Amino acid sequence: MKKFLLSCLLIFALPCTVMAEETQSQENETTQIEVEENIIVPDEYMYPELYINPTNEQLFIEYNIALYSNTEVEITDMDDIDITQLNSDGRMSLSVGIETESVRFAVSPSFQTEENVELGSIDLSLDFMPKRDRVSPFLGIHVGFNWIDAEDYDISETAMGYGMHAGILYDIADNLFFKLALGFSVVEFELDDYDDVNIEISGFNITTGFGFRF
Repeated sequence: MKKFLLSCLLIFALPCTVMAEETQSQENETTQIEVEENIIVPDEYMYPELYINPTNEQLFIEYNIALYSNTEVEITDMDDIDITQLNSDGRMSLSVGIETESVRFAVSPSFQTEENVELGSIDLSLDFMPKRDRVSPFLGIHVGFNWIDAEDYDISETAMGYGMHAGILYDIADNLFFKLALGFSVVEFELDDYDDVNIEISGFNITTGFGFRF
């Protein structure tokens, strides 16, 4: 009789144990789902200083000024032309462009006047950023359409220029950034009214500026 009662008890207890284990498993899964749903993920509103959107392209506008320049003007075979006063100190430019996680492309017009000599350019620049962060180093190249007008010598010419640059971008806020760059540029004008006379303008410059992303 005891063996019979023990067998009945085991038969009744086994399904109850299985049901209890299933119920506990369901409760654990429900708890895990609730915990996962309540996990707080940092976003641009909670922690804007940590948030960078690396996937979307962003338009930007940037204002730059040359802090220092060692630009040199060389004129071949023409001693009576003196426009060596040209340099890039204080030269200002406005850039408009688009940037992604690792690339920036910009169009930058600039203009300068020194003692009746006008020098201007429209540059296209392409920058590569190996690491996009609050402080982002970059390396880039630029090419541009340049023009020079010197009324005293009846000079009005255009030429293509080129160069390279490197620097850093510092994100002050999500849409506001600071820029510091070192660049080198070369442009050579061939004077049509003077045989074998060229004007080469080249040198390094340090520029700084601020920009805004849209």
